[in-house]
Amino acid sequence: MISLFWNKELGQGPSLVFWRMHQFFQTFVVLAALISGLAVGALTFDEFHPTESGLARVSEGLLCSAAVTAVISSVMATMLLFQYAGISRITGKDLAVAWSPLLLLDLSIVEFLIGMTCWYSSKNTRWREALMATQLAGLLGLCFGLTTWLFLRWPLVNKTEPPVMEQQSGTTQETLSTTPKIEKK
Repeated sequence: MISLFWNKELGQGPSLVFWRMHQFFQTFVVLAALISGLAVGALTFDEFHPTESGLARVSEGLLCSAAVTAVISSVMATMLLFQYAGISRITGKDLAVAWSPLLLLDLSIVEFLIGMTCWYSSKNTRWREALMATQLAGLLGLCFGLTTWLFLRWPLVNKTEPPVMEQQSGTTQETLSTTPKIEKK
């Protein structure tokens, strides 16, 4: 059943999602460079040379992991930008692969945030670290809830038809952009 999805040509709604992901690959590269630069910059703090506390060690590991994950996300986005330039038949496999740089970028952002919170916690009192950890957990929970809500409303999941799309005139395949056209009944 899954193999049918991987090789099946996608309809108009999922194809629009694919092209929007493809359109933002260059932005992913910039964001990944920002996150990896921030993580490496934070690792230059004096607390990490040598690492003395357990929380600082956790923070150091998470910041290193964030930098590596962001760089890999950037590399994948660049490779996929070239791979999918001019593609005409989009399958389920293409859509799944197109999501991978964004997922890795999200992971690197979460690692960076948790690493910075651990670093802050190792340098401050308990009530301050509890405040930061609670705030981070609440905001990550909000992001996860919004993601779940959007996923459940996605036409591929709930089997509804997306709005009819009309291609704008004068577009090329490299810069495919579509706008929704709502049909009146």
